Amino acid sequence: MALQAAANGQLARATGEPWAASLVNVAVGGFTVLGLVAVVTLATTALNPMPGNPLLYAGGLLGAFVVVVGATAVQTLGVLRLGLAMVAGQMAGALIVDLVAPAPGEPVTAATVVGVALTMVAVAISGRGQPRP
Repeated sequence: MALQAAANGQLARATGEPWAASLVNVAVGGFTVLGLVAVVTLATTALNPMPGNPLLYAGGLLGAFVVVVGATAVQTLGVLRLGLAMVAGQMAGALIVDLVAPAPGEPVTAATVVGVALTMVAVAISGRGQPRP
């Protein structure tokens, strides 16, 4: 992820357009690598029919959006701080989901909340002493 964020940031800087990084990710990752995996899978496995719920396909669009935001943000935040911020955001989101719809038998503990808070502190500390852009 760190290498991808750095490469996307450089591509966005070189082209002046963060959408270019997303296009390259989709073209290389989606069409080439996933296409090859799909061909091998289809040749070796019987698949179930595709689900009909269109919301299940929103992940691709959201993924492209994440790439665009990351390619833009890495130029300001740097790779380390962007990585920390992404992990902190995922942890905070997971904590909210666990509080709203907890998994049976898996209560949210104080240690979990402290862990999420420490991750947020790590993001704040990683940016201390850096000049504002």
